[in-house]
Amino acid sequence: MGSRKPVAVLVFAFLICGLAVQTQCREKVIFEDDFSSNRYRWSTPDNELWRLAVEGGKYVINNKNDRGSCRSWNKGIDLKPGLDFTIEASIEKTGGPDNHGYGLIWGLNDNQNLYLFEIGGNGYFGVFRIENGAPSPIINWKPLASINKGNSINKLTLARYNEKTYFFVNDKYAGGAGGLPLFGGRAGFGNESKIETAVDYIRIIEGVPERLRIKIPGYEKPVEAIPVEEVIVAAAPEEAVEKNVAEEPEEEIKVPIGPRPEPVFELVSASMTPQPVPAGGKFDIVVDYRISEPGVETATIPVELSYRISSAGELLFESEQVQVTSFNGKITRRIEHVNASKKPGEYRVNLRLRYQRKEIEKTLDFEIE
Repeated sequence: MGSRKPVAVLVFAFLICGLAVQTQCREKVIFEDDFSSNRYRWSTPDNELWRLAVEGGKYVINNKNDRGSCRSWNKGIDLKPGLDFTIEASIEKTGGPDNHGYGLIWGLNDNQNLYLFEIGGNGYFGVFRIENGAPSPIINWKPLASINKGNSINKLTLARYNEKTYFFVNDKYAGGAGGLPLFGGRAGFGNESKIETAVDYIRIIEGVPERLRIKIPGYEKPVEAIPVEEVIVAAAPEEAVEKNVAEEPEEEIKVPIGPRPEPVFELVSASMTPQPVPAGGKFDIVVDYRISEPGVETATIPVELSYRISSAGELLFESEQVQVTSFNGKITRRIEHVNASKKPGEYRVNLRLRYQRKEIEKTLDFEIE
């Protein structure tokens, strides 16, 4: 059997522009996929970190990871520097917390150099740059009324026009920024931790349609419309096309996890009872800590805890790191350690608590009579 060749389909389109005058309107399609099949070879891994699949006419992206991001891009997309273009996709959030982001990636060269346009189920949106692995906000998380909240469908559109990039949600203008040179030509999708989505379609065209340009602040409609003769429909790639990619970034290059303030994790108090400790070394350690995280109302919150007991120059006991759970707010955790030492003298307890990436260390001095 011979190798399958790509075929380009040329479609002549004569459209009506306006109410009375017929003109030809240009719309050159660079890339388009409705996921009726995986003809463009999107990545479809299925493991303990994520599951991606083309099924039921959707591109399903399930990021199971509780910390890292999941990004998938298509190597059949190659946007050129200096090109005006529009990327549009319909994305349904099907699961996960409302305060974690999901959306489009573009201008990607590799997993350490790209841009992200994301929204959250809580009605926030943001635009971020990742350069040499370091994330920075272009438009930091802020509320947007046009976002359909919760598990729902939203249309995300970004338009590069006259060296600026503009962002739309459900055809409503959200914001814009200049000075965003492409790192590379790839584009695709990104989900932050625990987010599940289903993409209905993605469409990339050359130029920016008038229906979007007129929504850009300060835009002035030209006197004459630009005529167009043809529409080019992107063809399926050859068999030898390199496999597309879905990757988790390195730990230190994660994008901010979602549209929310940082969680509060602080030590309220730490003490020992009784004090001084009686002979035999039996005592309790009482630790009060407070966690406050927007969007986390009733779920149990894991906190890692460990401690060391020592005398002058000698380690007497070191606990293994254990995970305890609490509800949001102040709680008391009691730790009992029997017979740390039977000798009178001065001793020390070093406590360590960890929640997500935040750590608290506390030292308590005590005496055995």
